[in-house]
Amino acid sequence: MCTARNEIRFVFYKNSKFRSVLKEYEIKLRPILKYWNGKEYVDIQERKVDPIMRLFVDCRIEAHIGVVRLKENVDAEGSLLLTTDSSSQIHRVHVWDVRPPRNFNASTFKYPLKLGVCLQPIFLHSDWTLVVQFFEFWLASGATKFYIYLHSATRQVRAMLDFYQRKLGPDLEIIEWSDLPVAQMDRGDFYRDPNTRLFQVGLYAAINDCLLRSRFHVKFLSMLDLDETLQVSSGKYIVHELESLSIQHPNMGTASLQWIYAEQELQNENNEARYPHELRFNTLGKIRKPSKDNVHTVYANFRKLIQRPERVVLTDIHSTLVNELLEEDERPPESGEMTGVSRAVSEHDLRTSKYRYEEVRVPSDRLSVIHLRRFNPAFQGSKRSYSIPKREFRPFEGTSRAMNANFVARISNDIIRDYNTGDWQVALANTMRTLEECRYFPFNYKQTIGKGACQAVANCEPLISDLHVFTKAEPIWKDVAHRGKLIEKFA
Repeated sequence: MCTARNEIRFVFYKNSKFRSVLKEYEIKLRPILKYWNGKEYVDIQERKVDPIMRLFVDCRIEAHIGVVRLKENVDAEGSLLLTTDSSSQIHRVHVWDVRPPRNFNASTFKYPLKLGVCLQPIFLHSDWTLVVQFFEFWLASGATKFYIYLHSATRQVRAMLDFYQRKLGPDLEIIEWSDLPVAQMDRGDFYRDPNTRLFQVGLYAAINDCLLRSRFHVKFLSMLDLDETLQVSSGKYIVHELESLSIQHPNMGTASLQWIYAEQELQNENNEARYPHELRFNTLGKIRKPSKDNVHTVYANFRKLIQRPERVVLTDIHSTLVNELLEEDERPPESGEMTGVSRAVSEHDLRTSKYRYEEVRVPSDRLSVIHLRRFNPAFQGSKRSYSIPKREFRPFEGTSRAMNANFVARISNDIIRDYNTGDWQVALANTMRTLEECRYFPFNYKQTIGKGACQAVANCEPLISDLHVFTKAEPIWKDVAHRGKLIEKFA
């Protein structure tokens, strides 16, 4: 993504086995990623963006953000040339223009869209009713832009995505998020298939890609999951509450929200739906959550985020890693440049907080994220019950009524209304159970290579009985470090 006249930022993966540590010195082994700066090929600046890798040491395929600065007389618009020092191949990468508008002024700029929704990669997904609920909730809540990252889904889910694509047009971007390149004979091999050492399907790379795509296009960007909703205690529209926060905190880069576990009725009215016209969202108006003393610690300690995209450099799903520097008129010259990612965002650099946009912790009685848990804890063999004791609360009664009316009107003249989804519930039940078992009790968890510990979806796929019903995204990744021996030999 072109973020300044001669600056480009992009997300890439790197195999950390090419990096070793010897005493106090870090030794960088080949390959080293390089770019053409208008005069010569030079090393890129980079920073790892998935902090979970610090815990799962066997997730060796790590997402990074790369920053390149071209020569002053070279405009970054158009394309980027990449190579490595271990390959003679040159790769041209298309560059999207997400630069600030000419004469940009933060206080007067009118954003094309106010509220966007970024959905981390959907993988092995078969619950098409949840996809509909997701769209209808956010549309009823004032969202006008969607970024959907799609790895693998059934025909029913894809049919519903196609329907919303027809209705929303360019306001829905479906980003194909494919597996990393691997030879067919090496697929599933932990030592040769990079997808087996990639956390899930690369969600950290996806959400940071989404931040770049949405810069200066949407003012607020929700980074919640498919089964999460946003509660506004005052009853206002989400956008109005976020605008109020922005006025109160003019340097807000991130709104950090309390994460609350809850349950929809497990036997809701959509479980047996076969046709879209049968869907209703009444159970969203009646959800349950456990008492405070019975909430799993992950919900008490972690939070979820609403971002101002052009004010954030790096993020994960629960906290912002680094926010952008404030505008130049709000910081002294010695505060550094925004492009010095690897240097200016180091842990010991005071500039990381003093001269950067802030992360605002929003009180839960103002805004909070409700996680409507879909996985059944019983599949994990957990002795803790998430939902006992529980109490009912109704934050979305008005929203659910609006969703019902809006969806009936939306499908009234579309072929999707009578689309036969078949017996989709079988694949859903089988896949959810297998994924949950694989996630917490991987078949080789005690082995040192740690396939399961990495939580890579590729390691769970061989266990899924209904894998044939899912269609994967078309390939999008380029293997820049590939040495291309055959090409070089016969060129």
